[in-house]
Amino acid sequence: LRQGMNETLRFSTIQRIATRTRSTTTHNNHSKRTFFPALALLQVYSSTAFQYSPTTSFQNHHHRGLSFPLKSSFQRETKFFSTRSSKTALFDIQRLALSKTPTPLALFSTITNSGDTEDIHNNSNTDNHFPEDEDNMTDSASTPKIPSAPFAYLSKDSKFLDLSSLEQVLSESNEQRQLAYDLGNQIKAALLKCRASLEQHQTAEQKKELQDSLKALVQQALEFSKQHSKEGSRMGNLNNHLGDYLRHQAYEHFIQTGTLLSPAAAADNNDDDGATSFTDEEYLSGILSFVNFDLKRYVIGRGTHRDASSVKLARDMVATLLDHLLQYDFRNGPLRRKYDGVKYTLKTCETVLYELSVTGCQEAMAAEQQDSSNSEPPSKRSKSESGGKSKSSSASLTPSSFMNVEALEALRLRMVEKDELREKLIKKCRDGQKAAKQAIYALHRNDFDGAAKLIDQCEQCILEELAPIADQEPNLRYGSFANVLEEYAEAKLYQAWLVGKDDDGDDTIMKEDDGDGSNAKKHNIPAKVVLLPNDFSKIRLEPQEYLGGLCDLTGEIGRYAVKKATIRDKENVKNCLETNMSIFYAMESLGRIPGNIGKKIDPLRRTVEKQERMLYELSLVEATGRNTIVAGVDATADE
Repeated sequence: LRQGMNETLRFSTIQRIATRTRSTTTHNNHSKRTFFPALALLQVYSSTAFQYSPTTSFQNHHHRGLSFPLKSSFQRETKFFSTRSSKTALFDIQRLALSKTPTPLALFSTITNSGDTEDIHNNSNTDNHFPEDEDNMTDSASTPKIPSAPFAYLSKDSKFLDLSSLEQVLSESNEQRQLAYDLGNQIKAALLKCRASLEQHQTAEQKKELQDSLKALVQQALEFSKQHSKEGSRMGNLNNHLGDYLRHQAYEHFIQTGTLLSPAAAADNNDDDGATSFTDEEYLSGILSFVNFDLKRYVIGRGTHRDASSVKLARDMVATLLDHLLQYDFRNGPLRRKYDGVKYTLKTCETVLYELSVTGCQEAMAAEQQDSSNSEPPSKRSKSESGGKSKSSSASLTPSSFMNVEALEALRLRMVEKDELREKLIKKCRDGQKAAKQAIYALHRNDFDGAAKLIDQCEQCILEELAPIADQEPNLRYGSFANVLEEYAEAKLYQAWLVGKDDDGDDTIMKEDDGDGSNAKKHNIPAKVVLLPNDFSKIRLEPQEYLGGLCDLTGEIGRYAVKKATIRDKENVKNCLETNMSIFYAMESLGRIPGNIGKKIDPLRRTVEKQERMLYELSLVEATGRNTIVAGVDATADE
């Protein structure tokens, strides 16, 4: 443009620059340094030639006629840019156009904020320049364009959430859990060998060697549970394998004695110092699995050998056990399903006895005649025989003949007590969870004092009412109590994110009121403090409970972002996005996410994407120059 080209070629060059940079985003500094000077020259030449004509060169009719399409092109190009910065630049262009010396070089030097016009034509002195030289615009179509850097959603001083301490805890827990799985697999392999030995003709020494190896593994599993788990709980799937071990023990005990294995006998067989080594659930699971699978196969096998007496003995023991199990109140779960299978095992025993009798088996026919002489079903016959109403040979077979009634009754009472504790815990959990939820709602309403009281109420409920029950029965920690702890963690995290925390613990800073009944004016900008697991000093959280509350926190921050976007508070929307992106990257950096936390990762990712879209829509509103908000919402909505 500095060279002595004619006016028509100069206008054409300016229009080419304007068209080329029209679609470039306004965030690119190079576009501002190129597009605005081009429009400046375009407006100077067109408006001067049309109205003011300060130079003799524009008196020519040809140049004056050329100014009309150029001025239309200028209006078309500038219509795309409506931001405040472009309006300010165009105002400077108009001011310079009316000055005494509106030369093109003066406009270039002023609009680009450069004291020397040589810098404009020197690409090496400008960081945000296109690779090609502006003096050679005709070759721009053949030169590849370099895309701009991604939009920086995170500020330079933003910090990522550091969960390194939690990651170490999770890593150690995963290693211990893997050891538990490996030990369980060893018990499973040893069990298969022992079961096969019962149906094979092996020597007593071989069977004893297999039994000793199995007992050593079970003893190792019990010691492992005492060291790495709370009393009554198992790590990994050890509880299933220990239940299978008791199932095998019950099968052997029935073959040797014809009776049901008692809890004390199970502990004695393992050479342990008490009957509390196995939990009540593991014992019941093993006994019911033995009846549903092993005893049913045993009945079919003895029926094949036409051994009606063994089938009848198994039938009577199953009927006696079913009478006892009818007193239990099994809730929906594995034990309930196994209990339902006992009825089908009893039906299988009766069917085999009947089929043996109709095929000429004398023992089966005698058993059928004895059953027909009593109108009561087999499951009720033991009670009538214990009253002395029958003089048959089976009259002496009372419930105590098949099982230890006192031990099983004590087990039933313990199960009833556990159910009562569970029901009590569930009812108390409703109060704690309700207080935590209401605290979150209060924080959204900027009622910080009310939220603090509700969080204290939730803490009191957890410490005084729920935690003692969970300590008494560790298995009750997982379920309703864990949900309360997650909700409490979410409320505590959201409170700290809004108002910060002090240095003495996890108590958040609540600023004093000025007497107007509201602290909202002092909390227009969130503190952006994310509590770490060690910050929960009053109530210790498991990693799964903390991570669950942390993921739920992003949803509350997303609601806060929507609230700020309705009043066009772009800065706070960016603060929300920075926090959620920090949490998302921290969750992605964890090696293995425990429990059911993995299903919360996708909603977390969608929350981040929604907030990025929210920023984009706010930029569109800002580009239009409008500052309208939703009807009924104003800038003082928080107040």
